Amino acid sequence: MKKYTLFRKSVLLICAIVWQFSTLSALNYYWVGGSGLWSDHNNHWATTSGGNVFHDQVPQSMDNVFFDANSFPAGGTVTIDPTIIYCMNMDWTGATGTPIFEGPSDKQVWIYGSLTLIPDMTWNIYGEVHFRAFQLGKTIFSAGQTFNSSVFFDGVGGEWTFLDEFTVGNGAGIFLYGGTIRTNNQTVTAGYFYIACGGSPQLAIYLGSSVLNITSSNGFIYICNSGTNLIFDAGTSNIIFQGIGTATLHDYADN
Repeated sequence: MKKYTLFRKSVLLICAIVWQFSTLSALNYYWVGGSGLWSDHNNHWATTSGGNVFHDQVPQSMDNVFFDANSFPAGGTVTIDPTIIYCMNMDWTGATGTPIFEGPSDKQVWIYGSLTLIPDMTWNIYGEVHFRAFQLGKTIFSAGQTFNSSVFFDGVGGEWTFLDEFTVGNGAGIFLYGGTIRTNNQTVTAGYFYIACGGSPQLAIYLGSSVLNITSSNGFIYICNSGTNLIFDAGTSNIIFQGIGTATLHDYADN
């Protein structure tokens, strides 16, 4: 286990270094043309809002993606077809026509920056969502959307602040493997909550006055007590186990 932990920390450090250099070549991607596949960059990923000059590849982890007023002239659906899609910031501000963002359970979304959704859209992503960051100041605005599968947070030095209610449905969970989550007094709902054991990078969670709803019938909060490597600040939060079965809070020492 110690060898695995050392390897994982080394990989994350390398990723952080590569990411820092890659941000120097970050590009902006603008979705155009209504319905389409994420991979169809020749027809949907323009270099400017509403433009007709297109990128020669799909967005990468250092690139920002925008869905705005010029993305869906008559509504439409963006379908994830690669196994994993990547971006830095994803922003749906201004998108019209009640767009749909869809992907089956075998597709994943990896976001290395902030996420901004809108109420007048449909989030039909059924695969895992991974937030990975190596800097402070990332935000998540869910706009009433529900994450349909487990959500993961990871990254050396990363920090995510919830700007509104954060909901994970279908009994799925929230996983914190590295970085800091600030629930910002918002209501958080998930089937369960898993906070990584010792040996991981520094990680922390600040709940403030949030209400944390644990919905799975066997819901749990799993906390590994790893000394100075973990900060768990419950603040004045309320943790509510809503399941009808066994509901437990585990606090295991890192032996």
